[in-house]
Amino acid sequence: KPTYNGAWVYTDDKTPGLYSANRANFLPRVGIAIRANDRTAIRVGYARYAVPLMSVLGYSWILPSQDGYSATSNGPVAVQGVPQGVFSNPFPASNPLVLPVGRGNGRNTNLGNTGNTSWANQNLETPMNDRFNFTVERDFVYGLKLDATFFMNFGHNMVPEGQGGNAGFGQAMNMVDPQLSYTYKSALIAPVANPFFGLPASLMPGQLRGQRTVPLSTLIRPYPQYGDLTQTFMPGVDNRYKALQMRVQRRFANGYSVVWGYNYNRESTGAFFNAPDQFANKLTMIPAALPRHRMTLGTTIDLPVGRGRRIGSTMHPVLNAIVGGWSTSHIFMWNSGSFLRFGQLEVSGDPILDNPTWQKWFNTAAFSQAIPFTPRLNPYQYDGLTGPRFWQLDSTISKNFDLTERFKLEFRLEGYNLTNSVMPGNPNLTVTSTQFGGIINQVNYGREVQYTLRLHF
Repeated sequence: KPTYNGAWVYTDDKTPGLYSANRANFLPRVGIAIRANDRTAIRVGYARYAVPLMSVLGYSWILPSQDGYSATSNGPVAVQGVPQGVFSNPFPASNPLVLPVGRGNGRNTNLGNTGNTSWANQNLETPMNDRFNFTVERDFVYGLKLDATFFMNFGHNMVPEGQGGNAGFGQAMNMVDPQLSYTYKSALIAPVANPFFGLPASLMPGQLRGQRTVPLSTLIRPYPQYGDLTQTFMPGVDNRYKALQMRVQRRFANGYSVVWGYNYNRESTGAFFNAPDQFANKLTMIPAALPRHRMTLGTTIDLPVGRGRRIGSTMHPVLNAIVGGWSTSHIFMWNSGSFLRFGQLEVSGDPILDNPTWQKWFNTAAFSQAIPFTPRLNPYQYDGLTGPRFWQLDSTISKNFDLTERFKLEFRLEGYNLTNSVMPGNPNLTVTSTQFGGIINQVNYGREVQYTLRLHF
């Protein structure tokens, strides 16, 4: 039997905002540095960081796009899918222009809305990150310094960030129990008489009142008089990130510098594994698909040839203008490839191949289409099954020409993907595609060369 209850919260003196903001956030930070010896230091730190809520809410969460408030006026409601306005009479008196109602509909707001109705969690907690780091720094020979850090981040009440209007994690409040779908299958999509058909607009302003029949599944929702209902910014979503970060660096001296960085990380975030978990509001920590291994190597070198340098310090000005004073820099980037994310499929056997090729990156025979009206059982990704590795070398060579005491001309030649290597993208993951398991695209561009002439004064 349907449950008819609930109402909408509008702005007033007691509830002036979209949600009740937490007015006090405790953000402790503490750290200690220990000098083990003349060449070794140990650092330990902890800090709590709050995620700014405006970066979570985004720009779409403004009143003109929300319940009952609008900057535009909608046309007449369609009856049984047939528009009631025509060119000769666009707003008939029997079915007039729908004006913004504000909070005039009271508890009937969004009643009969066949789309999705969403609202912010009224007790929105500020997302928090608790960060720990344990660092050892040590000086080596030739000016090299090692920095090794074990870093951990524990996120609480996390939601996706982004100023584009990301609504964050949503909690579906009007789901049909998925077990009914698994039991009765296609019978739930059979059309049945709509008990809300013909209700007056004052009681049901949404389009549901204009439909004679509806799928049976819509009437076994907890609230059949609504469409989808979503409470956004669902609380309780956690994130876990752990990483070993290493860096070897030599600051610029004697004509060159070098820095090498490496990151090994493990990350997981709470999410709904399948529809039954979503119905039960049960979150599972699912590993991230990002590459586990990342490495970067960068260097800058002043070639030791030319006036004022180790070779040819007394070189003739004309010869120096040609071969002297050149500098070069390089950046090499590498990662181990992101994990392949699969949708709901039937899996039998090991999907990993010992010798993958572009034509067959994984064992496609292990996958088949999901059986209709069954829950997802296969994991989102598999340890050891990643896309192709990625690497790229970018290089620059430059020279300064001293024109006068005040003016200097700089010439730069920059090469991106200097080796002109093709970096393949992830394979096709659509099981019904004839290219399933094959790589058909690349993720980088061909070699790009850029020339720059810059005047300094």
